[in-house]
Amino acid sequence: TAPLDNATGQSVIHLYRVTGIQLHTSNPLRQTIRGAVRILDEEGMSQFNTMKFPVQPQSQRLCIHQLRVIDAEGNLVADASLTDHYSLDSAAAGMASGSKVIHVPVPGLKPGCTIEYGYTIESTGSTGTIEYTRHLFALPEPCRLDSWFITGDTAKMTFASSRNLQPLRDGDSLVWMETKPALLSISLLSSRSEEHT
Repeated sequence: TAPLDNATGQSVIHLYRVTGIQLHTSNPLRQTIRGAVRILDEEGMSQFNTMKFPVQPQSQRLCIHQLRVIDAEGNLVADASLTDHYSLDSAAAGMASGSKVIHVPVPGLKPGCTIEYGYTIESTGSTGTIEYTRHLFALPEPCRLDSWFITGDTAKMTFASSRNLQPLRDGDSLVWMETKPALLSISLLSSRSEEHT
C-alpha cells in the first residue's frame, strides 16, 4: 500500500475518483463513477459506513457495479450486499423533488481499509444528448487524483475551465485530470469549479 503524504489530521483520503460520460447520439446517456477511499480512523469509519448514491428514478437508472472493502495488504475483506440497500427521499437534503438517495451499508470497515466503488447512472427514455454539465475538481476530503472524461460524439463539443485546465484528447475522448484537487469549501463553488459544455 502506497504511503499517504497529505493525510495528516484527516480521517479519510480519496485515492482516486474517475468520472466518465458516454455520449452517443444513438444510445442513452451514461455516467460512470469509480473511486477508492482509504479509511484512516474511527471517524472515517463513521463517515463511510454507508455509501450514498443519488438518483432520479423517474428519468434515471442506477447500476452499482462494485462496492467492496480491501484491507491494508490488498486482500478482500467483504463485498457489500446490494440487497441490503434502502432509499430515502432527498428533498430534505435540498435536492430536486422526486430524487432518491440509495444507501448501501459497507461491511468490515477498519482503519487502514480501502473502499472501492463503481456505479453507473443511465438516463432513460431518450438517446444521448447533453446540453450542459459541470464537474467540480474539489472534494470535502483530500484526494490524490480526480479525473473527468467524456467519450463518444465529442467532435462538436465546446468547453471552458475557470483555471484554464486543458483536456487531453485520446481518440474520441476528452480527458481532464487534476492531482491533489482543492478541498471543497463554499468559496470553491464559484472560484474553483471546472465547467465543460
